[in-house]
Formats: sequence, C-alpha cells, structure tokens
Amino acid sequence: MARRPGRGGPCYRGIVATNEIREVTFRPVAPDPGDAAEGGYALYISLEVPDPQHLLGFLEEVVIRFKAERMTGPPDARFMLITLVGEVSAADFAQAWQGAISNDAPARALLGTLHQADVMQGDAQGRVIGQASLFAS
Repeated sequence: MARRPGRGGPCYRGIVATNEIREVTFRPVAPDPGDAAEGGYALYISLEVPDPQHLLGFLEEVVIRFKAERMTGPPDARFMLITLVGEVSAADFAQAWQGAISNDAPARALLGTLHQADVMQGDAQGRVIGQASLFAS
C-alpha cells in the first residue's frame, strides 16, 4: 500500500466502486386472510450495484448466494425480493438474471419453487425507481 510522504497513512488516489451483496435475510409473510394465498417466508437480497460493467460477474456471486440461502432456508420460502441501488435498472437486472441462470439447472429449479420473485431498483433515498419479475417472460 502506498503511503503519503511524511504522514505514514495510506494514500488513496480514488475510491473504487464495487458491486456488493449488502444483506440476505428471510422474513415471515403472513397469509392473506381474504384470499387463498399462502404465507411462508420471503428471501430478501439487498444489493449495491454502482459498477454496471461488472454486473455479469457479480451475478454469478448473487446466484450462488441465492442457491445456498434457498437450500438452507425455510422450506416454505415462497417469495423472493432482490432490491438494488445503483446504475442498473430493474428490467436490465432481470434480463441479466435470466441469462445467468439459463444454464444453471439447480438455480432454475430453486427459482421454480417460488410463487413470486421480483427485483426492485431504488435510489439512495429509498424510493422505488423500477420493478421487474425474475421469472422468464
């Protein structure tokens, strides 16, 4: 690591933005009392995607994490929501997701066990900018 002359601390020439999985959790979903909809659990994956040029490589990591969490999570996990903040639209992420799992039979099978799987893009203030389904259209 480079050091600044006379200061002894690290020298950073710039901040490198990297894509990151911020949080992965399961949350209970109550059944809808006026409908036949089942409850269960939802898998929430929160992403930061400031570097869209490296989305495809990053998606490999996200898919691996999805498979691990889904296989070890509650058996009645029926929903998934991926939230992302960054420079990738929800529609572009969903399209890239479909490409990432197209040759991954376990990922496709695990996704197929879900009743709903969506991605939502938000801004830094928490407002929703876009939403798309992760199921093939």
